[in-house]
Amino acid sequence: MSKEELHPARTDDHCATESGQAMTEKELENLKLAHSCTLEEAKILMEEELKTCDTPVYVFNKWCKGCNICVEFCPKDTLALGADMKVYQAKPEDCILCGMCELRCPDLAIFVVQKKEKKKSN
Repeated sequence: MSKEELHPARTDDHCATESGQAMTEKELENLKLAHSCTLEEAKILMEEELKTCDTPVYVFNKWCKGCNICVEFCPKDTLALGADMKVYQAKPEDCILCGMCELRCPDLAIFVVQKKEKKKSN
């Protein structure tokens, strides 16, 4: 199978979204920013940002390319895509901590940081 058959929207000739439409300047900028961060830099940044995270879900913006996959798969519609083409948690109080966003993110940019409380069995 060729690269075009596996990912028809991604070729060396142009940058496109999964739907095949050309990426906007903002999407291209976000993609370049995500690729400019090393793993060690990301780890340091994440540790600092997680200290102040007050929502159930944390989005590492340097890796978020704004693909909207996590937003679409969120069963409670708690995530949204901001004007900066980055995901944020618009309704954290509605989050059920299911982890669908974390599971579906192709760039590993989103994490469920609060844990479900386990029910005690008698």
